[in-house]
Amino acid sequence: MRKVLKRGEDIRNFLLKEVFNNPENLKAAELKQIASKKFNIQPASVACHLRQLVNAGQVLDKNGFLVLKKEELVERTLPLNQKIDEERVYAELVAPQIANVSANAEKLIAYAFTEMVNNAKDHSGGTELRLRVWETPFSTTVLISDNGIGIFKKIKQSLNLSDEKQSILELSKGKFTTDPTNHTGEGVFFASRMCDSFFIFSGANFYAHDLANPRDTLSDSDRLGQVPGTHILFQVNNHTSRSIKKVFDKYATVDDGFTKTEVLVRLVRYKNEGLISRSQAKRMLNRVDRFQAVVFNFEGVDLIGQAFADQVFRVFKNAHPGIQISTIKTNSTIDKMIRHVTRQSDEPTTDPESQG
Repeated sequence: MRKVLKRGEDIRNFLLKEVFNNPENLKAAELKQIASKKFNIQPASVACHLRQLVNAGQVLDKNGFLVLKKEELVERTLPLNQKIDEERVYAELVAPQIANVSANAEKLIAYAFTEMVNNAKDHSGGTELRLRVWETPFSTTVLISDNGIGIFKKIKQSLNLSDEKQSILELSKGKFTTDPTNHTGEGVFFASRMCDSFFIFSGANFYAHDLANPRDTLSDSDRLGQVPGTHILFQVNNHTSRSIKKVFDKYATVDDGFTKTEVLVRLVRYKNEGLISRSQAKRMLNRVDRFQAVVFNFEGVDLIGQAFADQVFRVFKNAHPGIQISTIKTNSTIDKMIRHVTRQSDEPTTDPESQG
């Protein structure tokens, strides 16, 4: 009996996920066929499960297409100053409203929320904090906004960078903070990996990290315009099995702390420029020596130049023999260049844990 109930729950969660992933673009007949093939059951059986979701008000029919019920749980604007207590704000405003999520999901939401509110309090220089929380039967979404200087602009100023987009690369590596006395620089890095999707909008840039479908970090001033302040949007699956411990274990050890990072190589590029120079490589390698293991993710990169490869895989590697360097999502052209500069005939080291 327990297996039957669990299978029914799995089917309904799958239906919710499909509707979530295809808002206003999926008809009931299509969904029945998809789930029928997925679970090897008759479309009529799928229809029973879908009817349960519709009767419960979790799935709605909008002009013939399926959508999830969306409910706003929190919308508050608070003064932003050092007196604000992020733990108390979460406990009083958010926690009581998300009682239907799993224990794992609640802990992930709590971690990301408190870390990002604390960042706004300590770094933004703003005077106002706006909070919004809404949920569907599949996920919970949180928006945290401030009217401060803007996170990318502040990093640019702190590191004396030539462009705000460079600050996105530094932020994505982790271990960066404009206040090293009071912060470790781990908040954004780990919060982004706690969530199923995580976005930061500020100025003309945004940073995106998505677990299911890794996305590039884009800069598009024509489309975004200039977004004042900083706006952090994150979403967590209500029934996720991911835990805080699993996320930390992937990048940190008990004895040494935050030791591993993954660098998305394409963030080094401006627009469509090629990755060919040592100066580009040095920009990518900035602060990488703070980690014991570095994974270079080449997703979206077709080729690299000899000078770029030499700086990373020979010069830097020889200068830092204690750092474990690995690559993922390369192609044969990149692999060949790496072998060329390292004078090795075997394939470059890969990191299976970071694949996909």
